Amino acid sequence: MCRAPPKLEVTKHIVDGPYAAALGSDAYRLSCGTFAVFTVLSLLYRRDEMSTEALVHACIGPLQSYASYMGDVHLLGRGHNYWPDLILAPLVSLWAMKLYGALPAFRRSAGFSVSCFALALYRNHKCRKDDWVLLHVLWHCLPLTLYAGLFIDGPDVVIAKGLLVLLLLLQLTSSNRLGPKLRPKLRRP
Repeated sequence: MCRAPPKLEVTKHIVDGPYAAALGSDAYRLSCGTFAVFTVLSLLYRRDEMSTEALVHACIGPLQSYASYMGDVHLLGRGHNYWPDLILAPLVSLWAMKLYGALPAFRRSAGFSVSCFALALYRNHKCRKDDWVLLHVLWHCLPLTLYAGLFIDGPDVVIAKGLLVLLLLLQLTSSNRLGPKLRPKLRRP
C-alpha cells in the first residue's frame, strides 16, 4: 500500500521490535525537523550570503521535514512506504550535492551522515538491534552539520550545534516525554 489510510489510530497500533525503540525516542521524532531548522537559520541569518538557488533549496526544508516525519514516525512499522519521503530525500540530497559538493564541509557532513544511514539500515533490518535509532538520528543531523560546516561562526552556528547536542542528549538519555499518543504498545510474549 502506497498511501496512508484515511484515519490512523496510533494509540491502537501495536509496534514491536526495533521500531518500538524508534517510536520511544524523542530525538528520533524531533530529528525529522532538522531540515526545517536549516531553512529557518538560512533565511534569518544567511539570506544575503546564499545564492538564489541555495535559498530555494533551503526553503524545501519544511516539506522535507514533514515528509520525513510521515515516513519515519507516523507510518513506521505499519507496512506503508511514504512515497514523498522516498522521492524527496534523494532529490534534495542530490541538489545539495550540486550546490555544495565541492566544499570539504559538505563532503565531511554528507560522508558521515550517509555512513550513519547505511549502518542504521544494516543494524535495523539485518541485525534487528535498537541502536539503529541513534544512527538514524545522526543521519537526520546532516542539515545541521552541513550548516555548521558551511558558515563556521555566528549565533546561528551556535544554535545549529546546540540543537545537535540536544538531539544526542535526548537520544542518549532515552527521553520519551513528547507525543504520548506515539508511545508504542509492546506485545507481550
